Amino acid sequence: MTFSFLKTGTHWLMSIIHLLKHSDLLERGEPVQESVRTGVYFFERPIKPGYEMAKNADGPRLIYSHLALKHWKKLMDNNASLKVIYIIRNPKDTIVSYYHHEKQMPKPLKFDGNWDEYFQKWQSDGLKYGDIFQHVSELYPYHKHRANSIILFYEDMKKNLKENIKKISDFLHMDVSENVLDVITEMTQIENLKDNKELTTDDFTKFVPMSVFLRKGNVGGWEEYFTDEQNYIFDEKDKEILQPLGIKFDYK
Repeated sequence: MTFSFLKTGTHWLMSIIHLLKHSDLLERGEPVQESVRTGVYFFERPIKPGYEMAKNADGPRLIYSHLALKHWKKLMDNNASLKVIYIIRNPKDTIVSYYHHEKQMPKPLKFDGNWDEYFQKWQSDGLKYGDIFQHVSELYPYHKHRANSIILFYEDMKKNLKENIKKISDFLHMDVSENVLDVITEMTQIENLKDNKELTTDDFTKFVPMSVFLRKGNVGGWEEYFTDEQNYIFDEKDKEILQPLGIKFDYK
């Protein structure tokens, strides 16, 4: 399973795991033509819940969710062997990416306001998945102390992608060669991933543009949006909630 707050690298992580699953093809120099969403189940999918679909699926299954800990804690407590990857991203870039995500969604999900109005929406707890600070403050300490969980930092993946792919493959007991690690590292650079239509196109992207899932992926883009007051509000939240947990994000 993978857990993440929305816009913290979910699709990126799923793409890496998907390619690791098909390492045999990559070793032979063959293309992976199967969409990244094949065999991947979105838990809170509104039409047909992912967990219902996963029950009847064969072989390794990947379920992902953006929900808070309270929805999953009992399941994870009772299934110690369940492997979980939790990916987190600095909150400033996350909310800017979330803003663009909702700006590009089809109606009635589309947000038509400007950045300042969106920031006010966050302040009034109006985002679908709540507050990223709350999300991280609950899931980070839980997975930090859970034996079969690992935590990935988005910013560290940007700096050391191959090292993090190796960490994922080791955690999932996937034995891949150095050559395949190099291939996956190149394929999952954000710019390359956006251009890989075979890997990222499926029925869902016929209705929602791929840019909703993969936009710029940069670190520090928040500086183009945050006012000094907004930056102060986030910095204070960081000091109050995240720093006591030992979390130190790279914001640039």
